[in-house]
Parts: sequence; C-alpha cells; structure tokens
Amino acid sequence: MLLLTMNIGSERYALDARHIIEVIPLIKIEHVPKVDASIVGIFNYRGTPVPVIDLCIFFDNRKCRNSLGSRIIITQIKMPDESDKIIGLMAEQMTEVIKCDEKDFSSNGINAANARYLNQVYQYGDEILQIIDVTKIIPDSISKQISTTAISA
Repeated sequence: MLLLTMNIGSERYALDARHIIEVIPLIKIEHVPKVDASIVGIFNYRGTPVPVIDLCIFFDNRKCRNSLGSRIIITQIKMPDESDKIIGLMAEQMTEVIKCDEKDFSSNGINAANARYLNQVYQYGDEILQIIDVTKIIPDSISKQISTTAISA
C-alpha cells in the first residue's frame, strides 16, 4: 500500500492513499462564518462547493501555514447518516509517498477517545509515522456542520 506523509508541527503523520481522491495545491478558500474553527471554509471543486478542514488545528492547535508544501487532500468521509461526503483536508509540509505493507503497522498503545483516528503507527527508518484514519477523523459535531455543504461521493 501507499502512504502520503506529512509533518504537522514536529510530528510525522501519514494517510492511506486508498482514501485519497486527489491532492491539490492551496487555492482560494471562501470563509464560512459561525462554524467550528477547524472548518477553514469552502472551495469550488469541479463546480461544487466542498468544505475544507484544517488538520493543523486538529493536531497542533494552530492554523496551517501557507507554504510550498501545503496542500488540500480531497477525500471522502462517512457522515452520521452513513452517507459518503467529499471534503478537503488542509495540510502543510506534505513530504513524500512511501510504499509499505499494512502487516507492518502496529498499535500506538494509546486509547484516546478524542483521537480515535490515530490508533496505528508505522516504523519508517528511524521515524514513527502516526497513521491517520480519514474515515474516523471528523468528529460528529463537525460533520453535522459540514453535512449541508459537502457533496455526495
């Protein structure tokens, strides 16, 4: 399998490429008032408004910086009503795509109720990559806010 790796703060994370539809450069994002701080706004993706979630707010309690390595990862999530929705995940310092075997993943040994999307790690050289489960990353409170703006998958 392939993992898309990124740095957020001083930590390394990875996304399973099977869940990624497309990775695009940062583009103009329209602000949406009175939503959770992690919802950056919406952008036009092939003619349809798509909400964008800032991963840096989730992981590092700060907004993503606009750098050459910053990207929007187009993916789909399962909504509380079990429908699939397309969203964008804003990330900074996208680094590389690596090939690995899922059998080499291991548990992170931590049962964090507020981070149910981080439960596996992968040893990559001398680094530990925390695997982000995009199917579990958006809390229900936020998915309810984006359910009316996201497009069906």
